[in-house]
Amino acid sequence: MRLYIIRHGKAHSDSISGHDEDRELKPKGHNQSKSLGAYLASCDQPPALVLASPYTRAQQTAKPIWEHLAQPPQTDDRLAAHRSLPDALDVILDATGSFSLAIVGHNPTMSRLVDLLIHGPSAPGYTAMRTGELIALDIDEHNMLGSAQLADQYRMGSSA
Repeated sequence: MRLYIIRHGKAHSDSISGHDEDRELKPKGHNQSKSLGAYLASCDQPPALVLASPYTRAQQTAKPIWEHLAQPPQTDDRLAAHRSLPDALDVILDATGSFSLAIVGHNPTMSRLVDLLIHGPSAPGYTAMRTGELIALDIDEHNMLGSAQLADQYRMGSSA
């Protein structure tokens, strides 16, 4: 299964409401999101399903992706910033059997997820996903932890 792990785009540090979940994307974050949508639409294996955290910045990141892929918006509360790494793993487990999946979430969970899938439970913890970054992994659905292979990496304006 191809898994696209996406960290939301560049966001404001505060929200009008004062709640973290209401933080919106900065103009750079909106540009990153549009770029991610176009990039995923051009992939050989674009995600068949895109799930996003309910937080505003993740929803705003996912919106152009859903539009480019002609998919309806789909939210999964288990991808919210206050949720845990096992919650994110459950999202992936629930999607097993899918050809490809994209999840849009938050750090540190997204970075930890990449490390866990590539290196296993003793992951060294050196992946540090930047805002608006995508890491694509090929995973074995039956043996996910420590068996993933890096398939692609993308961030607008980066050669990575």
